Amino acid sequence: MEHMPEGLDGLDDIDWAALPHAYGPAEDVPAALRDLASGEAEAGKSALHALHGNIWHQGTVYAASAPAVPFLARLAERGSRHRPDILLLLLNLAEGHGEREHVAAARAAVAAEADVCLRLLKDEDAPVRRAAAHLLASLPERAGAAVPALLDRLAGDPEPWVRADALLALCRLTPPAGAHPNGHGHPNGHEGGGDRARLALGDRDAPVRLMAACRVLTGLEPPYPADVVDVLGTAWAAAGEEADAPGGAMPWGEREWLDTMIGDALDRDGDAARAVARHLTAPGSPLAPRGYWLAREAAGDRRHWPELLELAHRVLATAPRERAYALRDIADRIGDVPRAEVPAPLLDELWALARRDAGEAEERWTAITALARLGEHACVELAARALEHDGPDPAGLWAVCRAMGPDAEPLRPALNRLLRELPAGIRHDRIHLTRAVNALDHATGSPQSSDPERRERR
Repeated sequence: MEHMPEGLDGLDDIDWAALPHAYGPAEDVPAALRDLASGEAEAGKSALHALHGNIWHQGTVYAASAPAVPFLARLAERGSRHRPDILLLLLNLAEGHGEREHVAAARAAVAAEADVCLRLLKDEDAPVRRAAAHLLASLPERAGAAVPALLDRLAGDPEPWVRADALLALCRLTPPAGAHPNGHGHPNGHEGGGDRARLALGDRDAPVRLMAACRVLTGLEPPYPADVVDVLGTAWAAAGEEADAPGGAMPWGEREWLDTMIGDALDRDGDAARAVARHLTAPGSPLAPRGYWLAREAAGDRRHWPELLELAHRVLATAPRERAYALRDIADRIGDVPRAEVPAPLLDELWALARRDAGEAEERWTAITALARLGEHACVELAARALEHDGPDPAGLWAVCRAMGPDAEPLRPALNRLLRELPAGIRHDRIHLTRAVNALDHATGSPQSSDPERRERR
């Protein structure tokens, strides 16, 4: 008789073939659970992927979902190497949708395992404690037992991100003041989530302050209080990278989850979002790219573009992997910003990039493009030098010719030569070069190109 892995007793007593999941009879569920219990990393990973696709398929639960829950809970408690991921699957099953009876059965099955989560709040592994807190937050029917245990984690857990998740769970399980339907305060005699979040704005740990500020802002209407926005910005700057540290990283992509939660808190107040972005893009901050993306989303009309250019300049100095994107964004926007409002340090760097003979050709051409859009006439000479040192950048040449008009006439011989020598089939480059020649023709009023294909097809 085949040995039954620990935690799977009774697995074969269920007629899985009679229970449907997303792809038909659930005959493959026992094998997936055995693989998950095996301790083998790849087998367990494949099993989790399969279970996320069949008993919880894109959010839908099925008849086979609830019967799998007790086995998943036991594996989460009894040492599977994938315990945080299993708890995430249980959370998804608790919040699944689909036919009413299947949804109710899955949720009831997960709620019945709440005691497992309460024990796992004291587990030695921080990611397990964090996942247990997230799961308990989805079970308000078990708030009576969960809230004291979460308060204990908030008060004394040594891992700041566990404390932050405990606060988040408490805020979800205890409604704000006045929200309890009986009108006599909060259920279970505990403070409301909003009250607790406000108290935590001054917490010793940055992740807790970050979570507290998010929760406070989601309960307010804009404009948001400047002091809370400041806590959010400073705490995120201090805590953002810690999410990926050992003991803090979560299986569901910490950065995406954190950024989404914060984005939801800020999406109604552009001024608050820009204030937070300034914190994240402070000199030396490793979060500068994330701050810049936040600022881009909140840029709104062109009144805020000068500030956006300043933040992009900070990214150039602190985030090498994001330099090319930030520089292109600068070139795209700078022509719509009044010359006097372009930050002087950014302008200095553009000139330095455009003039240097060594370094990245793409950066040099992008800087030349930005200067052309500002109307700097020296960009024509700089473009000629870049052609000699780096070869052509068709889009950059078009930008220079369009911005400089007749002053870019010295570039015409090179443009005609490039068009003649351009290999067939490189349509994108030909379009840009043809547009550059057309810009010169329009500016001078006399077509002079020697290339027979210079006119764009309409």
